[in-house]
Amino acid sequence: TDNGVRHYSGTKNDIINGTPLNNHTDYFFRVEAYSFNSDPLASPKTLSSSAVLKVTPQRPIAGTEFSFDFADTLSVTHVTGLSDGVVTPLIIDPDKLTGDGYMVVFEEDTLLGPVWHLLNTTTGDTVLYQVTNQTGDDDYVIVDGMLITVSGPSVPGMKDWEIPTGTRRFTWANADGFGWEGFNGAMGWGGPGDTHGFGTFTPMPPSTHVTVLLVLAQVDTLDGTDTLGSFTFDQTGADTNVSYAYRYGRGFTSAPAQPEFAPFMIDVTNGGYRFQDFTQSVPLSAWNMDVSPPQRLAVGYLENNAVDGRLDGKYFPGSFTIYDNVAGTGPREWLWIFLEDYSTTPNAAYMGDAIGDSMPVLWWVMPNRRGVVPFSEDSTGQDQFLLISNHINTAVDVFTFTATAPSVSLTGEQFLDDIKTVPNPYYLFSSYDNSSNSRILKFINLPATCEISIYNLAGHFITRISKDDPTTTEATWNVENDFNVPVASGIYIYVVDAPGFGQKIGKMAIFTEIEILGQY
Repeated sequence: TDNGVRHYSGTKNDIINGTPLNNHTDYFFRVEAYSFNSDPLASPKTLSSSAVLKVTPQRPIAGTEFSFDFADTLSVTHVTGLSDGVVTPLIIDPDKLTGDGYMVVFEEDTLLGPVWHLLNTTTGDTVLYQVTNQTGDDDYVIVDGMLITVSGPSVPGMKDWEIPTGTRRFTWANADGFGWEGFNGAMGWGGPGDTHGFGTFTPMPPSTHVTVLLVLAQVDTLDGTDTLGSFTFDQTGADTNVSYAYRYGRGFTSAPAQPEFAPFMIDVTNGGYRFQDFTQSVPLSAWNMDVSPPQRLAVGYLENNAVDGRLDGKYFPGSFTIYDNVAGTGPREWLWIFLEDYSTTPNAAYMGDAIGDSMPVLWWVMPNRRGVVPFSEDSTGQDQFLLISNHINTAVDVFTFTATAPSVSLTGEQFLDDIKTVPNPYYLFSSYDNSSNSRILKFINLPATCEISIYNLAGHFITRISKDDPTTTEATWNVENDFNVPVASGIYIYVVDAPGFGQKIGKMAIFTEIEILGQY
């Protein structure tokens, strides 16, 4: 499908014959890699290289028991950090598992961006260094019998939203024109200075983005309309969810769009989104839910000197049926949430221009209300809104796992009984023979190290085969004696001496073609 390099392939089926794979049968695979030149004038268009691999399915080495099978995954612990990242160690070769402990850690590289490393915590070695892939696809290298995939959000932002208690009071209707990533375009990650070319201010680093809970204070509507003065909330300090906030103004160098706006236009000299005042003027509190206990956060908001503005020194977005909260002529009641401890006294650093000064803004909240409705009409905090953040992998996040190695758990008697010769009887030839002149008989299910002695029924020594290979359970015999002469038909005895496990004695029948010695 031309979808990139894949570093492994697994099958249990003989695709050609439509049967399961057979142990100790040789199968051949061709692996081909190619590159394609999309230039219409290129010649050749494609370059390729290939290799043919012989693969022989077989049991594990005698006496060995695997803790995992191919395509199993290891259990991973997210030790520290709050990221949404997932680390998945996929078992490719169970025989290569080391039994060691491993750790995945992250860092922000100045040239490569976010990278991760795989450390062997048992040996202290760095197994993989500065890996940039965090997509969770197949394009990872295989190490120590495992393919380690790492995934997670590539950028922060709003992942989702919830209503923990009460009624949803916000809507994206007539408030989604900026196309934010959250709440159908009406909420997102970003500060006023960097959004849509407003300025040069860069929002908070991705590693600091947090999930925020808005706890709505009690707001009453007075006359069923949604005009200025038609609602009220406690600004005396009795309602603790009413927040002191930094208020900024747009278009305040122009004459008041409505006469009643004038008392609330304080800095009318400087352009931009200039700071106006710091009062208890926002009927909600904002809380960082990624720490315990939750951290109350500072907030700010914008008011717009426009014909359809709601400029009254308070934050309270309008009904979606009346106002367009994105339009330049609309209210633009935009709430900004800072990664800054809440305080009832202002920070001078935030008393300038919202689109020109550096401010630790995490969230831009610009929805309308869902009609002419109050907040928390029965009691403060009744209505809540949760902004759920994407949490990228950062230097704080650490994942650990252990790759349990194969173990020797079978007794010698158990696996010695499984040692066999194939085919038995050997009749003229075997399926392993690759030419008319070759003879191949296999001893299977052997331990890593052993010695096989072959005798005829009279006890005469025929030949000896030594095996010292932990990668295979087979040994082959060319059906010849120690003098490279084919043996005669008959019954033969084989003795397998397996150090540490014991001895296996068996019989095999050999039937060969009649040989006539020539006379000269």
